[in-house]
Amino acid sequence: MKNTLISLLLILLTLGAVSCTKESPGTPTILTRDPTYQDVRISLIAPIDVSDISYRHIDAEVTNVQTGDKKEIRQYEIEGDKIHTMLTPGQYMFSIRAQADFLRVEGSQAKSTLTSEISFTVEPDKPAEAEVKFMYKPSSSNFVIEEIYIAGSIFPSRVPYNEDKYMIITNNSDEVLYADGLAFWESEFQPIDKVDYEPNIIDKAVAVKAFYVIPGSGKEHPVAPGKSIIVCESAFDHTTICKDAVDLSKADFEWYDPTVAVMAESINNPEVTDMINYFSASPLAWSLDNKGATVFGLAYPPVSQEEYLRDYVYNYSYKRIVLGLGEVEYKNNFAMKVPNEWIVDCVAVSMPKNHEWLPISPKLETGWTWVSKFVGDAPDEDRYGYGIRRKQEPTKPGERKRLVDTNNSTNDFLPKVPPSLKTRPISDYK
Repeated sequence: MKNTLISLLLILLTLGAVSCTKESPGTPTILTRDPTYQDVRISLIAPIDVSDISYRHIDAEVTNVQTGDKKEIRQYEIEGDKIHTMLTPGQYMFSIRAQADFLRVEGSQAKSTLTSEISFTVEPDKPAEAEVKFMYKPSSSNFVIEEIYIAGSIFPSRVPYNEDKYMIITNNSDEVLYADGLAFWESEFQPIDKVDYEPNIIDKAVAVKAFYVIPGSGKEHPVAPGKSIIVCESAFDHTTICKDAVDLSKADFEWYDPTVAVMAESINNPEVTDMINYFSASPLAWSLDNKGATVFGLAYPPVSQEEYLRDYVYNYSYKRIVLGLGEVEYKNNFAMKVPNEWIVDCVAVSMPKNHEWLPISPKLETGWTWVSKFVGDAPDEDRYGYGIRRKQEPTKPGERKRLVDTNNSTNDFLPKVPPSLKTRPISDYK
């Protein structure tokens, strides 16, 4: 509680300086009630697996997502571990950047800049609550997802083209890493549909509906620091079919699956290595969810495909309210699971108007990014031609790129961005 109060006071000092309140900066005030404003309480959650944390400096800001205007917090109160303020109805982004000292879980002293961003909505006549979760992660020593072209392209006739989706995986460490055995997965459950699944395995594993592995004996696919590999559904020059699509003919790997190719539209490039289909719930060729309502990740499975299919089955059930039927139980559902200790990176993708939960442990992910704003009767067609891209750390001239990786996709990724491979050749990533 002591550390929480220190952090709150420092945040409020910063907010007071930014807001230019009439009172002395950092001095809590009595909120003036205004019927056009709603109560907003924001809880601060310290990083997992750290202790004795203290904050040397904190910057914070609130931005109205709909207008782009920064919202000044002119009045606030401290209520235990919460900031209490008032805002007009709207959708907001709350950003915090904190310089902190703390002890790591193994007992060593550390200094780090902790960042976090959350989005929340203030509705008319309804108090709003939100949590800001700080995440600490040592300098990344593994592969990370740099970019995913999620939605795919679109023809001038507005017909979607789904075959040119891809992912850029980057070595964010300072040493050569090998992509042999690296897996890419997609979650079974969606952030826009929260259901209480039984058994609940979230603290131990993530349920997945697709799991593809890069083949290799161990050192066949080296990737230098700061360099990348491109994996895609079909390593083909898609501009020959759709002029606004992406040329993926020089990709490194494709998740083309010959066992289902005769039933799908994917085109195999014999010069590009096929990934191993450990598991796919789709009877056709698996494709990225073009709405972007899922969790994607990387993992290193220490088992063979045969062992994986035998030992990592996830049978689950859940209940749902059905109109006219009441509560209905759905039994005997099937997916696979990926133990949390296998996972080296992940990104949660949701929808601002439909987000409900994160179907993954908070030790792995505490935020989410987006491509599509909503799902409903009217499709969000504006999503086509966009994906997500990880932010870069500031670097000096001559330094290699370093990607932001705080285990918070809200903070780490740029939402709804055009695919970089439309304007940059794949060779730029080598």
